[in-house]
Amino acid sequence: MSYYNRLKRINDYSVAGQIKKKFPELKMTTLDIEKRLLELDFEFYEDTKVKIPLSIRLTLILALILIPFLFIYMPINYIATGRWGFRAEWLSNWFKMLGF
Repeated sequence: MSYYNRLKRINDYSVAGQIKKKFPELKMTTLDIEKRLLELDFEFYEDTKVKIPLSIRLTLILALILIPFLFIYMPINYIATGRWGFRAEWLSNWFKMLGF
């Protein structure tokens, strides 16, 4: 079965717990680590594997036909919009699911 990774935001307290497990020699409590993480203003994410449906995998042939057309259209898109590439999120998600 095919999978792709989806990022999921996790809270600072669970990150502090993971840091405490990995570095047991720290002389800080989990709450102290969480306070420092909040001061740093970082966002933490974890990978979750998502199963790809069969209907998406069957569109691989369509994607192989679409890719050359996208490369041919890219200079025309640059002349028209001033941006190189495409900013369609659904298109990039679809290609990620297919493994491109």
